[in-house]
Amino acid sequence: MLLKDRYFIYTKSDGNSSVLNNIISENGGQLVNFPMIEIKFRQIDEEEKRLLHSVYQYNWIILTSSNAIKYLFQHLECYGIDKSVLDKTKFAVVGQQTGKTLASYGYKYNYINSGQTGEQFAKELDELFDDSIKALYPTGNLTRYNMERVLGDRVKRINVYNTLMPDIIDKDILGNIRSSKYDMLIFTSPSGFNNLIMLLNGSINLSDIRSVCIGTTTQQAMQKHGVEPLAVAKTANARGIGQAILSYYESIKK
Repeated sequence: MLLKDRYFIYTKSDGNSSVLNNIISENGGQLVNFPMIEIKFRQIDEEEKRLLHSVYQYNWIILTSSNAIKYLFQHLECYGIDKSVLDKTKFAVVGQQTGKTLASYGYKYNYINSGQTGEQFAKELDELFDDSIKALYPTGNLTRYNMERVLGDRVKRINVYNTLMPDIIDKDILGNIRSSKYDMLIFTSPSGFNNLIMLLNGSINLSDIRSVCIGTTTQQAMQKHGVEPLAVAKTANARGIGQAILSYYESIKK
């Protein structure tokens, strides 16, 4: 089996991915969860509250993650805003999983990204939206500002959740990383990578890290620290990560 006895550490906040776990286990490997970020409800400021209370005025809502959906609807409930005000709103989403999460709240997306990066998504929406469009962008505190830079005054941002260092860290898995007892670390965001670097606190040579990551944004964040991933997923989801891992081990087997 291609991944026989290989040990993979998944740093995503909700690392219980049945898709990725199945790909790895079916090929003989083991996947363990070691979340390097924690997502929490964020108390919004007065300007953001004003935007939220006028959500019905927006033609589109831009959703780049399942967390954005979860915490948008939590905020609506928190401020007594019936979600039915969104019944005439159009939704643009990143990825099928985000679309499925939106469906669980009773809404269908009107547009889904075709590219693989946030910047590409913003450029797609720039072509889709004319100058009369008003779009609301619920997202997290660490999300980059590609959307605002590309869409300008057509979009308003609300930070509905915070991305933080987890309160609880599995010291055994951290010890395995420090002693190089793993085959690959799996990174899905710059913040997950940066938090791990903070935890390691200079205890290892970063250039020795063996990893796979999603997308060029995470790859570039790693490269700034001298870390070159062994593989980069071509599609920004769990299946893409799994395929990148398999392709890498196929390549070194030859």
